[in-house]
Amino acid sequence: MTTGTVAYRGHETWYQVTGDLRADRAPLVVLHGGPGAGHDYCLPMRALAGDGRAVVLYDQLGCGNSTHLPDADPG
Repeated sequence: MTTGTVAYRGHETWYQVTGDLRADRAPLVVLHGGPGAGHDYCLPMRALAGDGRAVVLYDQLGCGNSTHLPDADPG
């Protein structure tokens, strides 16, 4: 399992990869709901990496482990 962040316009987007992105099977990118929900309720999806495909979770900006934007326009 690998975790990290990706910088974008001065903010950080958190991600977690379970499995090998170089595997023969296409990775599964799990998009969490919102607004305000993080990746936590998607954690069981990591079990899908057991069939040889990587599973990528992330938190969109403003949620979870990514940069929070308390002054952002909600629109």
